[in-house]
Amino acid sequence: MKQYITEAVVLKNINYGDSNKIYTLYSKEYGKISAIARGVRKLQSRRAGNLDTLNHVKVKIHEDHKGYRSIQEVNTINAFKEIKGDLALAFKSLYILELLNRFQESDHETVEIFVELLKTLNELPKKDSIPDLVIAHFEIKLMSLLGFQMYLTKCNVCSRPLDDTWEKVKFNYALGGFVCDTCRETGLPLDKKTAHLLSDLERNTFQDYVYADSKNTIQIADKIIKNYMHLVSDDAMRYSKLRGLTNL
Repeated sequence: MKQYITEAVVLKNINYGDSNKIYTLYSKEYGKISAIARGVRKLQSRRAGNLDTLNHVKVKIHEDHKGYRSIQEVNTINAFKEIKGDLALAFKSLYILELLNRFQESDHETVEIFVELLKTLNELPKKDSIPDLVIAHFEIKLMSLLGFQMYLTKCNVCSRPLDDTWEKVKFNYALGGFVCDTCRETGLPLDKKTAHLLSDLERNTFQDYVYADSKNTIQIADKIIKNYMHLVSDDAMRYSKLRGLTNL
């Protein structure tokens, strides 16, 4: 048996028994974990509000000899009230939490992902931010940290850097990145503005104001990223399926 204190973000919860809930947390030191909070559904419980979905909390966890965890104490560090008060931002944030729940296995320590998660949640409500770009950067970063990196700064065949000399740009899902106009590898044709946005997102050099009036460009980039994530999350995928994908 052991006890430990860790920071975490509350991903979701389910009811368990008459008065308990099981929470899925994304913790700083231990990755995704599940823990029961006993009696938290009782009206007099003081812990329930602290364990709202999306909350950044500090929790004291008890783990028994079988590995079952229970929440002993919890304090809120940040409830992200600005996000919860905006329906659109709330839905976007819940999407981020669902990504982590879907892609990350339990008990895999990934401090970098926890740090990126908090950065993203803090960036979303800022007045000058474009939420879709903030989320797109998180998606690309998450794929990289999970071993599915997208390569968006050069040609994935000949390593030629992406610049204005490229006459055409293609995105190849099998390679996870760009193919230049001089290489024969097939791919989805992209306009240069979308390619440069994707490159800026990977390098985290994008500036929101540059793309403030580029809704269509943002939508295309977003669709490419989401298509890629969908494909790498499919355990049954085949290389030929990826190689032949040339349409959004």
